[in-house]
Amino acid sequence: MNDAEKSKLEALLRQVGPLVARLADPPAGQPDRVRAAFERVLNEEFPQVRELTEKQMESLLLKLIAEQPADGFELITGLGKAHFKLKGVGEGAVYGLLAKLEENGLVEGRWRESSAAMKKSYYLTDSGTRLLKRELASAGELQGWANLVLGRG
Repeated sequence: MNDAEKSKLEALLRQVGPLVARLADPPAGQPDRVRAAFERVLNEEFPQVRELTEKQMESLLLKLIAEQPADGFELITGLGKAHFKLKGVGEGAVYGLLAKLEENGLVEGRWRESSAAMKKSYYLTDSGTRLLKRELASAGELQGWANLVLGRG
């Protein structure tokens, strides 16, 4: 944590100090509302990174591509904004996962020309759709994660 982040944290803690004290003894009938407000402010100022396993990230990528085909950079940007990362590795590892999904026939990469360069966009295959349907049936949190990345949550 650098000095600017430390200062920001200290200022925030000074501001929310009285709220924290009230959390211990909130007004009658208000504990959930006060706690929810505090958690919302804290999460907005200091979002927690969700570290996903390789399998979880593969499932999330399949879900995102099913919702809207995208290139690797777009996917990484969305994941970063929603504070998702692959456990123990950098964001560039997503490209390796996309290559693995393509090798396994779950996504298809198609090159397209953009204003700056050629980009490879990924589309779900029939095999990928079938696998995703099976995974969605057993993983309720996957839709919530996708909504966060797509800005719906």
